[in-house]
Amino acid sequence: MTGAVGVQARTAGKASPVQTVRVLMGVPAPGATRGGPALHLPMLVEDLRAAGHHVDTMPFGRWGEGEALPLKMWHQCLDLARYPAVVRRTRPDVVHLNTSFDPKAIARDAPFALMTKWLGKPLFVKWHGSEPAYLASGSPVWRFLVKMLFANTTAIGVLSQEEAAAVRARPQAPPCIVVRNGLDLARYERTPDLHGRFGIPAGAPLLLFVSRLIRAKGLNDAITAMRILTAELGAHLIVAGDGPERVHATALAARLGVADRVHFLGAVSEDETADLYCGADILVFPTYHPEGFPMTVFQSLAGGLGIVTTRIRATADYLRDPENARFVGAKDPQAIASALEELLGDRTKLAAMRAANRTLARRFERRKVAGEIAGIYARILERKVQGASSPRHGEDA
Repeated sequence: MTGAVGVQARTAGKASPVQTVRVLMGVPAPGATRGGPALHLPMLVEDLRAAGHHVDTMPFGRWGEGEALPLKMWHQCLDLARYPAVVRRTRPDVVHLNTSFDPKAIARDAPFALMTKWLGKPLFVKWHGSEPAYLASGSPVWRFLVKMLFANTTAIGVLSQEEAAAVRARPQAPPCIVVRNGLDLARYERTPDLHGRFGIPAGAPLLLFVSRLIRAKGLNDAITAMRILTAELGAHLIVAGDGPERVHATALAARLGVADRVHFLGAVSEDETADLYCGADILVFPTYHPEGFPMTVFQSLAGGLGIVTTRIRATADYLRDPENARFVGAKDPQAIASALEELLGDRTKLAAMRAANRTLARRFERRKVAGEIAGIYARILERKVQGASSPRHGEDA
């Protein structure tokens, strides 16, 4: 196997050989700071290296936040032109690209997949967010690009069963694997005083909304629910994040008379965000955006929060109602308010949910997830060196 060497790992006191892999991984450029990949991909790279794998990285995707489309396209052309030299220099066993599935991303990814195949390297593509409805698009250009991507990709990783089912339904699709994002559980072992920090009365229930502020994330529905909530509960909503919807959301809170109980923090650092997950009581995240693996929800598990959210993709795969969350319909402030009143009115039930969520978070421990990704690399390479024909449609790699 090209580039693979043997190292020793100790399991239950016994030494056993571990296959190490040379990986070229596409990661967000230094100027691209938003979104889940910028949070968890550095952890994945670090953990793969700690396990003995050789990981080289290259910037993949936008170079910075808010790039104009012409500039973004020019940057992607430069990246593609440089790509063959990067592959030849790093000599990877596997190329791993982190991307999404939408029209802009597919126009970039299909040529990269074709180039990877031309360079003789297996390709693992991980979608961190996707819109599977585009698989049924009738556009000839779109169908051509999807066919190009699928024909030159060894395996695809998606973050939910819903996305996997959509991919596996396509007769030309490569093997599709449901994967997870990792959590650094040590980041969530803290007890910050958010009441004192934000001037909120001691003992007041703290609700949390964390996201880029766009309409489909459901912030306006959460704010409207604050107006419906029983006033005696005295709950406060902390909103972390910025975006185009902030102006409208701020005006909505004032118009509904809840501005004194809705606290807009703007963009916050990752360390401060971890404080929020550990110091609040309940996450309120009524999103109807096409989330893949919403890190807001899964970081809330690690912080031991109660959760009120919509039943969407990975959230529906891993969380159970009422053990881990109360699921509500999209665009339904009344249902959000009712779920919050139920949890805040029964602190025993809320405490049980919070404890269950800390337990569930262990399934996403960062080193465990890195081991699963390394296992995918090994399985891809085993098929390659064995000269096996392409896996049957729908079969995991």
